[in-house]
Amino acid sequence: IIASLFKETIGPCVYIVPPSLIENWLREFQKVSEWIWMSPTVGVVRLSDNQQEVNWDSDFILIPDSMLAKEWVQEKILELRADFIVVDEASRMKEWNSERSLAFYGGQNEKKKFKGIFQGARHVVFLDGSPMPNRPIELWAPCFALDPGSIDYLDYDDFGYRYCGARPNSRGVWEYRFSSNEKELKEKLQKTFMSVVTESELKHPERLRSMVFLNEDVRTQEQKTWEAKNLTPGFKFSESSAKGDLARFRKELGVRSIPLITDYVKMRLEKNESILLFVWHREVAEKLFEVFSKRAEAVGLVIGGTDENYR
Repeated sequence: IIASLFKETIGPCVYIVPPSLIENWLREFQKVSEWIWMSPTVGVVRLSDNQQEVNWDSDFILIPDSMLAKEWVQEKILELRADFIVVDEASRMKEWNSERSLAFYGGQNEKKKFKGIFQGARHVVFLDGSPMPNRPIELWAPCFALDPGSIDYLDYDDFGYRYCGARPNSRGVWEYRFSSNEKELKEKLQKTFMSVVTESELKHPERLRSMVFLNEDVRTQEQKTWEAKNLTPGFKFSESSAKGDLARFRKELGVRSIPLITDYVKMRLEKNESILLFVWHREVAEKLFEVFSKRAEAVGLVIGGTDENYR
């Protein structure tokens, strides 16, 4: 909302979000635009290398964070000299040496040196429901890049010694897998870097239940044609064999949606969250079980109310 109201004064606005949330952000742009009586243009970087499809002159630019590793995306963002950058699910930037993080913060790995796309931005906002999914060391990269004064300019190792319960492993290498001086770190971060909104302060109804929209339409042309003909006011399924067609299309949609569902759930698993999936068709449930039993530490499959398989 703020970006929309002050669009003429703050310059280009860039939104970096998980790939699975592109459609949700587009819907939010539409809802806010209707509310404030404005119609900003939105350019979207899709998951492809077709650079010509992106309208970089749009009011808002929406970019999947998985595309930050693309050099042409980095160069375009730097050319924009964006004044306002928003990162959703910002904990995905917690590893300073991942290619996604290097592209955003800047730095160097064994292959190349990254300029850092946030350089020069007047405002950078990180959004996340759990900015530190596992341990304090995950806060070092965003703090050191965006507001190093908030942690007294401590480098990675010094931060680890002070706030991450540093311990040597069996090889004598220091590991920062724990926590220490938690109260001190909390006070430092909340002075200038981090604004915490408690659950009790979030009264938006979507906090109770939210709808995630898929990034693409997986319907076949056959289904679209059938829907245009049959899903009309006054149509009664009992008058034809349409019930069977509808059931078939529902199952086909579930099967074709598996890759999109996988991408979204994988994003949540990266934050060490527990996920409960309710699936209508057995084939879809078994396929998702097969996929996630290779990714998660514990996966259960219940079919028809019985614990048929558990791992």
